[in-house]
Amino acid sequence: MNLQLNKIDIKNISLLSKWDQFVDDSLEGTFYHKSYWLLNNIGSNYKSAQKYELYYLSDANGNWIAAFYIPTAKKFGINFIVMPHMTPFGGVMISAIIHNLTISKKISNIKDINEIFINELKKQKLLYYSFSPEHKDVQPFIWNKYITSIRYTYRINLVDEKILWSNLQEKTSVNKGNKSDVTVKWGFTEYLDTYFELNDKSFSSQNISNFDNALTKKLLIELNKNNNCIIGIICDENNKEIGGCVLAYDNKRAYYIMGGISRENNFGMSYLLWEAILYTKNKLKLPVFDFEGSMIPSIEKYFRKFGGELVPYYSLNNILLTIKNHIK
Repeated sequence: MNLQLNKIDIKNISLLSKWDQFVDDSLEGTFYHKSYWLLNNIGSNYKSAQKYELYYLSDANGNWIAAFYIPTAKKFGINFIVMPHMTPFGGVMISAIIHNLTISKKISNIKDINEIFINELKKQKLLYYSFSPEHKDVQPFIWNKYITSIRYTYRINLVDEKILWSNLQEKTSVNKGNKSDVTVKWGFTEYLDTYFELNDKSFSSQNISNFDNALTKKLLIELNKNNNCIIGIICDENNKEIGGCVLAYDNKRAYYIMGGISRENNFGMSYLLWEAILYTKNKLKLPVFDFEGSMIPSIEKYFRKFGGELVPYYSLNNILLTIKNHIK
């Protein structure tokens, strides 16, 4: 397939709108690919992306066949490829035109698309870049001498509630929540400051070393403007706010991206997450709940108890970063 590489002018509102629609239409697209997530996501140092180049590939008829972005940050006058703040999933998005081809043609075309992507990646020095779980073919990156690694998230397919309950290993904690009259309130604007006040007091920010509250709040506001974010606040039996969680979502699934609870409560987090799963199923009407990464052993063990499936996703790594992580 003859494909043309096109760079998007990030001031072109019409093209950005087409980009966001392509995100929704593609199998690999997530809210993390949305233009309003990326272009408002400017890191304060080289550990998070500060600049973005957005590209799409078109065929002879002008159809969008694929799209991807290159995120960079500058250190010592050098541009490095690095993922945006709070963004686990990036990578190439592929049109249904390709996914609907016969299997061998589909694989061949995806490899060709990946090669075009790689040509752009090679123009910058790589620190770290990750793909959405739906992007499964990393062979071209291996052939081009990139170091690849595998990471995992947990996803729950939101089927019948009885099945969800039977797969849940945190029933005792959820039942404690039901018996103790804790409540969960859902909203956004009215709970945004409350959430971050609670976060500063008692949450660990999920062990993110370069966590930036101001940037995170800005991103959540942008998501909410586009109907992609909701906050849940849990209150004890005295109506005292003791914790909360943030769900971000697209047209495919909801993601648990932040959350925590007062350490004095030993069951509320499980109750809150169970309510978040039900909220995703019954209110958002989405088919999947994603725990958005589960690589820290203690967190993975906890997330595992909610009955999700272990789902791999791939990343590209700088050799020095790989050695550092291996030593750890």
